[in-house]
Amino acid sequence: MDADFGGWLQGGITVALALAAALLLLRLGTVAFERVAPHDAEAVPLMRVGGIGAGLALGVALLLAAPDPAIFLPGRVFLAEAPWNEPLAALLAGQALPGAGTMARLLGAMGGGGGIAAIAGWMAWAGLVLGGVMAVRLWHGPERARAFAAFLLLAVHWAAFVLLGAHVAAWLVAQMGFWVFALLLLLFQHHRYARRPAH
Repeated sequence: MDADFGGWLQGGITVALALAAALLLLRLGTVAFERVAPHDAEAVPLMRVGGIGAGLALGVALLLAAPDPAIFLPGRVFLAEAPWNEPLAALLAGQALPGAGTMARLLGAMGGGGGIAAIAGWMAWAGLVLGGVMAVRLWHGPERARAFAAFLLLAVHWAAFVLLGAHVAAWLVAQMGFWVFALLLLLFQHHRYARRPAH
């Protein structure tokens, strides 16, 4: 019993640290954008929205171009097969960061392989190009380079957040098994009956 409790406690701490790392990654992306971007970048909200959109599309494209994207399907997650039975730190180190093979598969899909990975990849590419064009058109001199760097930083941070978040969520589901449905129901009920602020 003590061993089971110790395992649950260790798993809970690991998940909390992983979620904190994901939120810290998002915060770092926001801070980096604000520090690098030109002082008037907030006057162009499309720049921030475009960076987030391009990052989300890139993250999804890389997930779909992974060596075995089917590992995220419920049938595979609930079987707790590898890699979901690995410790979370080892899983993130070995699986969450895309390798050269993933990039090659994504480029191959975009070059004619088709599928959802290709669509997400082209959306990410279009978002990055539009962000670059926006930076070139709206700013001049050193501010132009700052605007482009800020846009790129935001996109990369959101892509990394998608990859990290998907792996942490799937690992957590694999560890909790069908208890995850009870947790989701509890969260839904909490949200449903939460007191709303008066207007």
